[in-house]
Amino acid sequence: MTHLVKRLSDLGVRTEIWQVDPTCDDIGEQAIGDVRVFTLPSRSRISTAIQGLPAKTRAFIGRRESEIDLVHLHSVFTPHNVSIGREVTKPYIVSPRGGYSAGVLSGRNRLAKAAWMRIREHRYLREAAALHAVSEEEKERLEQLTGHPRVVYIPNAVEARRPRETRVPGAKQLLFIGRLAVRQKGLDLLLAGYAQYLRSGGLATDLVIAGSDFRGGKAQAERLSHELTISEHVTFPGPIYGEDKAELLSTCFAFVHTSRWEGLPFAVLEALAAARPVLVTPETNLGRFVEAYGAGVVVEPTAESIAQGMHQLSRADQHSYEAMQRGAERLVAEKFSWPQVTREMIELYQRVLSRSGIVKP
Repeated sequence: MTHLVKRLSDLGVRTEIWQVDPTCDDIGEQAIGDVRVFTLPSRSRISTAIQGLPAKTRAFIGRRESEIDLVHLHSVFTPHNVSIGREVTKPYIVSPRGGYSAGVLSGRNRLAKAAWMRIREHRYLREAAALHAVSEEEKERLEQLTGHPRVVYIPNAVEARRPRETRVPGAKQLLFIGRLAVRQKGLDLLLAGYAQYLRSGGLATDLVIAGSDFRGGKAQAERLSHELTISEHVTFPGPIYGEDKAELLSTCFAFVHTSRWEGLPFAVLEALAAARPVLVTPETNLGRFVEAYGAGVVVEPTAESIAQGMHQLSRADQHSYEAMQRGAERLVAEKFSWPQVTREMIELYQRVLSRSGIVKP
């Protein structure tokens, strides 16, 4: 979101950020470049669901309404966003970002989610000026789920970067970066597939699974790697940022992402931007792009298919590997670049404002 705000600001769209914080007692403000960032008092999620936003925050929204044209709310099952949508009189857009995928709706707290959808969230979505999908698959899902007449597909974007290594790396290191949510990210499938790959004559390689822990996911994945007797080949460095992340992305042999459900995983876009061939499942919503541009391999979310995909990547000769790198670079440049995505987002804002009778150049 911060990348989008910066890009919008660079193109002359005056943008501000509202962030709710249950630990603060008063309105706070800071500036990031030309962007004003407001911190708003809030209650806990449960208290907000019952009582709404505190009086100070409601008063702030009332005052700021004269200075804004529309509100763009990100994420779902968030009582704070639903309350903001109820408070504002200006049009608002909702970006679920994969939050209504089948895996989410049928997963943890599914009964509470179903009740919340029925009581509050369906109305919140119906009254939105538009819904924003980050993939064509999510667009279709949102249309079926909500019946909203204005669901718009605009993908995530990423900064293109020149890779530090253009030839086939000597060490065939496979890399995953993301939240260690074992079921959603398919880390159990990844580890089982990697074990099959090694046992079926796979070339010497290591698997790096980097990211922040999620509900005990790291311990679960580490335990599974021991049970599969592959722990000597698998490392879990934890969350990585900045230059450490760039180094891993630019020197790994391939990036792997074997999700069971997703919105549009930013980590895969970062890997493509670093010209790394990728191994992805269709559920990442990137499979058709990877196939069309020859930027890697697409596998089914099964251990057998993942192992086969790893063999396909590891056996690539120099010519094939560099072709996948070029495909990754072209894919990012043509489908997921910031200039294109920012223009599309501005066009969406302008259409919403036009329908609302607010005309902006």
